Amino acid sequence: MLVIPPNKKSTSATFLFYVKEGNKWIEYIKSKAYVGKQGIGNTKEGVSITPLGCFKFTKCFGIANSPGTKLKYTKINQYHYWISDSNSKRYNQFVDIREYDQFNKKVGEHLIQYPQAYEYAMNINYNEKGAPGKGSAIFLHCMTKSTYTGGCVAIPREQMIRVLKKVNANCQIIIELVINIRKY
Repeated sequence: MLVIPPNKKSTSATFLFYVKEGNKWIEYIKSKAYVGKQGIGNTKEGVSITPLGCFKFTKCFGIANSPGTKLKYTKINQYHYWISDSNSKRYNQFVDIREYDQFNKKVGEHLIQYPQAYEYAMNINYNEKGAPGKGSAIFLHCMTKSTYTGGCVAIPREQMIRVLKKVNANCQIIIELVINIRKY
């Protein structure tokens, strides 16, 4: 998968998803996407920049029932948060507050409060080790009415369902800026 904005500060991007059939890579999805309000680049906690790089997906989740994923899927309920509290030892992790509630919920993502965006979502493993302040809760999720995200990548709901049904443990998402150079 590739996410390509036209420039570093743009919030609009193109989402491309390729699948391998035999020895060939076939374009499976080409779709409009949105990235962070401040574009793409180096990010940190509290900054709406989508990180550049090559990542894997570590968790599929959503408020809706699973559309039939190959990866484990968690249906979100009122107890689920993503920790964005840099002081927590579970920073940048999905938690059920019935099992762990030792973090500042005011700076966490109470996932159920975002019914359109998190109807379907997948965690992008940016800052997987949870380095404090480096950034948290970077997801591929459904588009909302907004033309930007808080640092995630948003695609149309229908395309998100197609991704969830096809993605496996070996899939990668590459967020990059591609500059076309013409030779004269």
